[in-house]
Amino acid sequence: MKRKPIRVAVFADSAIGDRTGIGNYTSHLLSGLSSVPEVELIEILPHQGMELQHRNAEYPRCGPFRRSVYSWYPCSMWQLGNRQDLNIIHNPAQVPGFFQTQVPQVLTIHDLVPLIYPKESKKSRTLVYRLLLGASIRAAGRIITVSENTKKDVIRRFGISDSKVVVIPLAANSSYRPQATEDDKEVLKCLGIKEPYILYVGTIEGRKNVDLLLKAFSSLLDQGFQHSLVLAGKRGWRTARFDRALSGFKDRSRVQLTGYVDDNALPVLYRHADVFAYPSLYEGFGLPPLEAMACGTPVVCSSSSSLPEVVGDAGILVKPGDADMLAQTLAQVLSSVNLRESLSLRGRERASKFSWKKMVESTVSVYKDVAKENLLQGSQI
Repeated sequence: MKRKPIRVAVFADSAIGDRTGIGNYTSHLLSGLSSVPEVELIEILPHQGMELQHRNAEYPRCGPFRRSVYSWYPCSMWQLGNRQDLNIIHNPAQVPGFFQTQVPQVLTIHDLVPLIYPKESKKSRTLVYRLLLGASIRAAGRIITVSENTKKDVIRRFGISDSKVVVIPLAANSSYRPQATEDDKEVLKCLGIKEPYILYVGTIEGRKNVDLLLKAFSSLLDQGFQHSLVLAGKRGWRTARFDRALSGFKDRSRVQLTGYVDDNALPVLYRHADVFAYPSLYEGFGLPPLEAMACGTPVVCSSSSSLPEVVGDAGILVKPGDADMLAQTLAQVLSSVNLRESLSLRGRERASKFSWKKMVESTVSVYKDVAKENLLQGSQI
């Protein structure tokens, strides 16, 4: 007898618009689940007209509560929570929903930035996380984290059992590959980028430590390197330190800010860079270094938080906060063709170990486990 598919309601709003880490994760999760026969996927969205290709969608009636994710998620969770036709509710974007529900919940935690680096988040976000994230974690049947480091952060902060948390890493899109295309030069021209260059990709905000990268880059210019520094990413919260460093930079023409770059152009930026630099102080996962490795670009990044898990021995790790060490390491990579080729090969091999297919398969396994546990608990009542 054929089993009925698991009916899973997934909050899909983060996959819409300009996507960064959480949005990419949600997008690939939805795309993968839509082709899994054992899962009947229902997208949960705040408005009609936001559908994400050939998938079922529902729109909880939350009226004015739709104006903020911090009110829309709890409102939606409350409406979905006692539905008899649902087996799982999955919140992939870690926005606190906090309601205990009859339908079992799965919650993905990407990072604890609002709690670990509260000054790097808006006060409203930090307050919501402090007040409600703990309740959301306790309400979930299983927590998915994207790294072992984030798992440790969650267990340490909220005192939950190790068995409740499952680590499922992210991956780089298949478009991130080292082979150039005939459109590459045109993409670089449209972005106003000339080779050679050092690349950073990510939101520009305090914990990303981009001002430290500017300091290291200044040292490279003093040593006679002819590279530009390309900073690809939108501005985030609290950029004053970066703005001061940029305004005082001695050769501003050598620093190029592209703003947000989409998935069509971003692989081009990666594969034409001589080195990718990522001095971040804290990451929940660290998708940009993985994308760079997939493109065959040598990676130099800080040894903090989850980054050693992602990069392994395929990149060079430097002490976070040490501008001199960062400059010295970048100079070493830029000065050695053999080292760049070795890092490129090791990076591609490392990146191949991560896949969105594995992520979806592991997530479906979590759904099955949680649904089975809920069924067993119900039979004992």
